[in-house]
Amino acid sequence: MACYGNVHFCQGIVIGNVRRTPLPRMLDEPAARFGRCTEGDFVDACHLCFEVRRAALEEYPEILAPPQVYGR
Repeated sequence: MACYGNVHFCQGIVIGNVRRTPLPRMLDEPAARFGRCTEGDFVDACHLCFEVRRAALEEYPEILAPPQVYGR
């Protein structure tokens, strides 16, 4: 469990919040809902993933959280 009750799949990717949803239910409901493509030069796959998530932050605030991970 992470800060603010968020449960992270990976840093900055939240599958739910234990203050609102029981952990067993979170694990039963997958959170992969979008696909995106960005242009640019990336150091590695993690860098590309971060940029895609940052671009989708406002559209998926419950999944891509907390915003501090993305410098907001």
